[in-house]
Amino acid sequence: MTLWRKALLAALASLVGLLASAEASARPLRQGFTMEFGVGLGAIQVGQLNDYGRERIDMGFEPHAVSFGGFVSRDLALMARWKSTYHTTPNTDGEDAHRFLGTLTLNAQWWLAPRWFVSGGAGVAAFGYGIGSADGDPSWSVGGALSARVGYVFARVERHAFKISLEVVSGLFGSGVALGETLNVEWQFL
Repeated sequence: MTLWRKALLAALASLVGLLASAEASARPLRQGFTMEFGVGLGAIQVGQLNDYGRERIDMGFEPHAVSFGGFVSRDLALMARWKSTYHTTPNTDGEDAHRFLGTLTLNAQWWLAPRWFVSGGAGVAAFGYGIGSADGDPSWSVGGALSARVGYVFARVERHAFKISLEVVSGLFGSGVALGETLNVEWQFL
């Protein structure tokens, strides 16, 4: 074997070792307590729910999503997650009122790679009119909830991750279904 081939092989071996150690050090430390906070834009889709009438989609906001829990392994966290989506819509008097879909779920968050995660869970949901409601507005509905989320960490500083995620929650009620779809910007303490 010539000298340049030996040098090339040594350089390749060094590069592979350097890349492997960089990937290992880039893998964030995830252990113990974790929490998340997020805000976003979204939509509420309602299908034949109580007195809400025909199916419709309304754009709105996610004023907050909050999760608390802990990592049970390096790549798996179990958390309680509160999420709400709301929008403004006319009430029965024609005035603006907030329509709200809130969910409280027990979630599992699984990290597929250092920057990618999926999350899902089940719990309870509430749907109805909030601030600005009028007499005659449909009553609140309470039922089951399912959630699914996929996200990407776009920046990380020590144990702080800044993420973007797409989340879908469903409120399952005896008289119908309400879906909340949001695009979130989130912070998580890892």
